Parts: sequence; structure tokens; C-alpha cells
Amino acid sequence: YIAGAKGRILKISNASFTSINTIVSQPVFTIFPNPASSEIKMNLIETNTGTFYMYNTLGGLLINTEISGQQNLNIQNIASGIYSYRLICKNGSVVTGKIVIQH
Repeated sequence: YIAGAKGRILKISNASFTSINTIVSQPVFTIFPNPASSEIKMNLIETNTGTFYMYNTLGGLLINTEISGQQNLNIQNIASGIYSYRLICKNGSVVTGKIVIQH
């Protein structure tokens, strides 16, 4: 088996493809709007809980908060720029990404 593009798993047998299965994965976490100006809305899918971290470009921790379900986060006191985030869920899932703040 080998991993293909867009979540496809390819099974190779005797140097030929014998089947293609597509894995459909649901997002664990959504964050919007992006870019944001005054607040960001976070939605943690299902009954999962986790810790949300936001870092500046130097790796400094700006936000460390527990979340579950849907939650809004005030970002008015954070300067405009590009920030990275990491969500570590209690079930072991880790989600990372970038968010742009524009005031």
C-alpha cells in the first residue's frame, strides 16, 4: 500500500494497481474568519475538548486556553500580523495552522 494524493490509498500487487480506496476525513477543528479583526470563532467538532495555543512569529506564546464545542476569542489587543496556532485535543489529535489578524 502507498499513500496517494487527496487521502487515497493505493494497493499495489505484482507491480500493478489493484484497487483504490478513498479515505474521507472530517475536519476536527475550524477557525474563522481568516483574516480576522476583532474576534475569531473556533469550532471543535463533536464532543472533543482541547487546548488552543497561539504563537507570534518569534514563537512566543500569546494565548493558551481550553476549548470545547464552539467558542469565540477576543483578539482586539493582539497586533496585526500573521500568527500560528496549535490545538491539542484530549483524544490525541493535533491541528496546526496560521491566522492573519488585520485591524
